[in-house]
Amino acid sequence: MLRRWLILAGIALGGLGLAQQRITIDFWHSMGGVLGEATEALVKDFNAAQNRVTVRSQFVGSYDDGLNKLRAALQAGGQGRPNVIQVYDIGARFMADSGAVLPLEDLARANNFDLSQFVPQPRNYYTVDGKLYGLAFNSSNPILYFNAQALEQAGIPYRNTWSLADLEAAARKLTIKDASGKTTRYGLSIPIDSWFMEQFSYNSGQYFCNNENGRKARATEVTFNNPAAVAFLDTWARLVRGGGGGGGGGGQHRAQLGR
Repeated sequence: MLRRWLILAGIALGGLGLAQQRITIDFWHSMGGVLGEATEALVKDFNAAQNRVTVRSQFVGSYDDGLNKLRAALQAGGQGRPNVIQVYDIGARFMADSGAVLPLEDLARANNFDLSQFVPQPRNYYTVDGKLYGLAFNSSNPILYFNAQALEQAGIPYRNTWSLADLEAAARKLTIKDASGKTTRYGLSIPIDSWFMEQFSYNSGQYFCNNENGRKARATEVTFNNPAAVAFLDTWARLVRGGGGGGGGGGQHRAQLGR
């Protein structure tokens, strides 16, 4: 399951000249910690590999922070805006509607660059009104971690494919409570945010909103009451009410069985 095809990156904004001298490109990103170090290393390597372009990178906080900073720059007439910005997936429509974006597809066609070499799913995710606006810089994945020792102790065999019913049954066996009834080990911990619901929906052939998640046409209503999302939330709610499931903390892209 791919996380939102997470990051919309490489969206070029206007303002680059075509002169032959070395030009400087301002690049805003939201990669902190180890990912930020890796991003800065990529920028450093790129700058050292050629003498036409210098990328000047800047960490601008969270994805929301970066998008809000861009909005402010555009509202101020574009002063201080970057040439390239990393934006999360749900910012794709805003970027397309902003009127400040040079679609990546236009750049690719002008330079005879073959976009088909990229995986089609993330390409489709950042295609708005039939035109590709950006490419995935990185795609996070929801990952299910297993406590192998706990599974073995509970007599639960590992399987390559788990249904929601399988996870719920295993979580109940793995849950440990003390004499007072307080849960000391949750059988299953799943962060609850809209992204997990979207993933369960999409991997079950359902969409989070209509018009194919707003890619076929502008979304006009949400559809997260689809059977897959309802089944997911019902399972999670039953486990939480019974003391066998935890929320895991928002923003963590992982679930844990036998936490």
